[in-house]
Amino acid sequence: MKRNLLLGILALATLPAFASMDVKESTTPETLRNGNYSEECIRLIQLNKAYANAVPYKEPDYNRVKIGNKVFDTTSDVVRNIFIYLDPSYDDHKFFTRDIRMNTGFEDL
Repeated sequence: MKRNLLLGILALATLPAFASMDVKESTTPETLRNGNYSEECIRLIQLNKAYANAVPYKEPDYNRVKIGNKVFDTTSDVVRNIFIYLDPSYDDHKFFTRDIRMNTGFEDL
């Protein structure tokens, strides 16, 4: 009896769990949230995945004001860019995007 019980426990221990997960599924935001990762870590993982796959990834800027009036929108964009230029701590949503340009521009100042 003990021998059969020992063989049964050994047989159950060698069975696979069939709980496979591929890389694509393990890096989805839902899986990462269930794994107690922070929102910033999830955002950086999504950016890194987009960069590795050469897919453009644009984050929504919730602080940007868009009314619909072209003059007001252009003026607000100019004022916002001035504040971004003057205050380096302001988040301009360009971190980790790796936008490589071959020519220089006003943003390089």
